[in-house]
Amino acid sequence: MKRLLLLLSLLCMCMPATAQFNHDFLQVRNPQRDWDARPGTISEATFSVRPKGIYAEVGVYLTFSDEGAGFSTNEQLEVRFFFSLPPDAMVIDSWLWVGDQIVRADLIDRWTATETYEGIVNRRQDPSVLIKQDQQHYELRVFPMLGGKTRRVKITYWMPMRWTEERAHT
Repeated sequence: MKRLLLLLSLLCMCMPATAQFNHDFLQVRNPQRDWDARPGTISEATFSVRPKGIYAEVGVYLTFSDEGAGFSTNEQLEVRFFFSLPPDAMVIDSWLWVGDQIVRADLIDRWTATETYEGIVNRRQDPSVLIKQDQQHYELRVFPMLGGKTRRVKITYWMPMRWTEERAHT
């Protein structure tokens, strides 16, 4: 029981406070029509938290959809997810499900990543890109997601833990 409470406490402490979500939103759009961005949906979200030395490793599994957005089923859509993490969070990886396989993203500089991503979107293939906008704001793009279908991602980040005699917290 003590471990369960500690795990739940860690999970709550590792998630950003609601007040930090003022710049956060999810949109779905057809990259051929940039002006037509509509609200997207997270149809499933799972969080995992485990200790990693002096850090808590937080895994965020998200399944995106265009439910209710009104796109046709033959459109290749792009997911754009803008989110915040606490300033001391360190993103360590990003994963994209491609069919039944999960593919880990390469960590490369922003310019190269953006150029590569845009080239792939124009060729209509399978990329994702995670961009750190500033100390705590991020943008995740995923392409393609067919209208009426879903795309799944995983983002992993570390949060430094502060240890006291009574508890560990972020």
